[in-house]
Amino acid sequence: QLGGAKSKTAAIQIADLAFDPDCIELPAGTATLSIENTDDTDHTFTIAEINVNTQIGPGADVGVDVAAINDGVWAFRCTIHPQMTGFLTRH
Repeated sequence: QLGGAKSKTAAIQIADLAFDPDCIELPAGTATLSIENTDDTDHTFTIAEINVNTQIGPGADVGVDVAAINDGVWAFRCTIHPQMTGFLTRH
């Protein structure tokens, strides 16, 4: 059996043109943010300040690498639908 720590995953769902949850805390060791788009339209998960910009097609479930995101509070949004916003906190 191989040793080593398992990386953690956090999750957001997109439904009805909204992020759920719209405020998410990444626990220490979280390497991936899973984003599932249950809408029938394209969305993005964008944190402009740190050049994170991931396209998420209808029905898609994508993993966003968040391992390198520094501690702090980061605003995220969908660039296609400006009303879709939220905050990610890393400790």
